[in-house]
Amino acid sequence: MQLTSPLAFIYLLLKKPRRNWLDVWWFLKVLDKLVWTAQCPAKQAGYQCWVVVQASRLKIKLVHCYTQRNNAMTALTGLKLTAAQKPTQMSPIQQRRNKLAKRLWEQAELARAQQAGTTFAPKRFRSVVQNDTGQRIQVEQAKRIKQWWFVADNGKLVLSVRYGTKLLELAKGKWAVEVGGEKDLVPTLELLKGAVLAGELDSQIEAAANKLRDGFGG
Repeated sequence: MQLTSPLAFIYLLLKKPRRNWLDVWWFLKVLDKLVWTAQCPAKQAGYQCWVVVQASRLKIKLVHCYTQRNNAMTALTGLKLTAAQKPTQMSPIQQRRNKLAKRLWEQAELARAQQAGTTFAPKRFRSVVQNDTGQRIQVEQAKRIKQWWFVADNGKLVLSVRYGTKLLELAKGKWAVEVGGEKDLVPTLELLKGAVLAGELDSQIEAAANKLRDGFGG
């Protein structure tokens, strides 16, 4: 590294006849503030930088510049650390939430496709047995998505929510959401998805799941 113009200015100040340790201390402080705080690349990258100089009667010589990582400037200081750990097994409540949230996402994608004049046909794999070999293989098939919205008797567009084959009773005696129009379908579905993931419909989902279990004899 080469000494820059601020160092030449400080050098002139130190040429006075009566130099003492206070002068040298002042020199180091000004050197760090004027030159290395702004220009040392290591310091700008989050390192502390110390400049070692040798001051004599007629010259100032840069001996060594070394760096050390500043613990207070590490990237971790900008993160919010927590003791949370990934659960080894997802709870049944969370499993039911995710299942319904996925169905609501499919309904939102179906509504977007209909509004854009396209089709939404997600793929799924089904296990089948070949007749000639008897071998079980995985076959990709298009998944059929049935829309959950319809026009009620009063001419209003309404949206029902299903868990499996069971309708969710969103509130006491309320089985559907009245939607203003087709343009409001996607925002309404997104709101319902957020409510499901937040646990606002856990009791309704559990009631529908119990009905499904009872229907299967479980």
